[in-house]
Amino acid sequence: RNVCAIHDFGEDQGLLYISMELIEGRDLKQLLREQHGLPPDQAYDISIQVAEGLQAVHDAGIVHRDLKTPNIMLDRAGVARLMDFGVAKRMGEGTVTAAGHILGTPEYMSPEQAQGHKVDSRSDLYALGVVIWETFTGHVPFRGETPISTILKHIHDAPPLDGPDGVRLPPPLRPVLQRALSKDPADRYQSAHEMAE
Repeated sequence: RNVCAIHDFGEDQGLLYISMELIEGRDLKQLLREQHGLPPDQAYDISIQVAEGLQAVHDAGIVHRDLKTPNIMLDRAGVARLMDFGVAKRMGEGTVTAAGHILGTPEYMSPEQAQGHKVDSRSDLYALGVVIWETFTGHVPFRGETPISTILKHIHDAPPLDGPDGVRLPPPLRPVLQRALSKDPADRYQSAHEMAE
């Protein structure tokens, strides 16, 4: 499948512009459907690539707000690309969604985003934790019967590290995901670079 991906950010006279490049490949969700979680070496590699890409997005002053496996493209060489910046916002400028509206995908939403609170790069790091969990296990850590019940799990439930999917995670990764999926943004990693390390 051919998909356009973010290539560069810039600003001119207060307008944000994004240049695009054509990418041939498939999204990470498709790969995970086929393999039900990736082998650890491949999962670590993709997770670190996504974290590094997310750091570049944050360095450009952008909060993605909809990071998820369908929005991560793997090109023919296996290089991960972040996609779909349709709900992205410049940090510090209108990162609170209008009253009564929640943007994003429930399975990947940080608690603060799910509640319509102000989000920053740490909200994306929470979503990155969900993406990494899914990359290793083939499943997201929180899923309810409805979108609302899924959101409530993100707000109230601890990461199911002792559940069937949790035990499939490599032991060194478990504390990383515990921290990434903290309910309080202050308890999470403070940058994607720190998380990648």
